[in-house]
Amino acid sequence: MKNLLFKSVMKSMLGLIFEPGKRNGRGELILRRTAGTWIFPLFGFLLAAVVFFLVNDPSIMTAEETRQAKQIMTGIMCFMGAMSVIMGVSTTIAAHDKVTTYRLFIRRSIRFEEIEEVSYIKPFAGCVVLRGARTSVRIPMDTRGFLEFYKQLKEHGLQAEAVERELKNRANTLESVGHRVVW
Repeated sequence: MKNLLFKSVMKSMLGLIFEPGKRNGRGELILRRTAGTWIFPLFGFLLAAVVFFLVNDPSIMTAEETRQAKQIMTGIMCFMGAMSVIMGVSTTIAAHDKVTTYRLFIRRSIRFEEIEEVSYIKPFAGCVVLRGARTSVRIPMDTRGFLEFYKQLKEHGLQAEAVERELKNRANTLESVGHRVVW
């Protein structure tokens, strides 16, 4: 039972990037995080909110301990709530000539011919960073259709060895738990 649960979680978290991406009416690739990515911080927010309201019992803690616990829970609620909103609304649109990312109140675009460097960073399940002379754009890897985006980068002649290594690592991990990955 545990093994089956582990395999299904691995497939849903890592196998997502190998699935076909969604497209809008203009045929542009839409990369959006799945619900599981932003539901975990939302669950943390709700858990901290419950603890925040339960620490009012004077038989459990002193007034000073209650104040400290409420400050900590407020900080956790702010962080988790912000992460949930930011991850829930972030979207990347890969058109034929440019990539545009939308984060809460920020919109950044970079044309494929302006990209000077493609790199990979680990935080938040991994992001690909496209750097140009004037701007840089981060694209999260844990999005449905990321492999299509990677192929689009390769079609434009961009070298992304670090990204390819990470894709191979994720494919090998999926294959080690019994899932077939086709790229």
